Amino acid sequence: MNFMVILGALSVAFAPVFGGLIVQFSHWRMAFGVVILIASALVMFVFWGVAETRIPVVEKQKPTRILRTTLGILSSRDFLIPGIAICGTVGTTYAMSSILPFYLV
Repeated sequence: MNFMVILGALSVAFAPVFGGLIVQFSHWRMAFGVVILIASALVMFVFWGVAETRIPVVEKQKPTRILRTTLGILSSRDFLIPGIAICGTVGTTYAMSSILPFYLV
């Protein structure tokens, strides 16, 4: 987890530097080519390099049992009331943050 946070923080710092170097020594369109190459390499790595984490026991369960369990969870007030409250809170937070630049200008 810490490694992912560090990579996220460093990418914000180093991305403009590398982008500036690419634009400085080649055409600005080359930056998009580099992004395509990096994204393609990451997709291939995820496709072939990341192991499957799916639990095989879930596949052996009958679909009716899975559906019954899902409907039971969705019909439970103990699940729905906090879920709707959290969704409303997070949705309101994102809506407010998207409107915030118009208030600051």
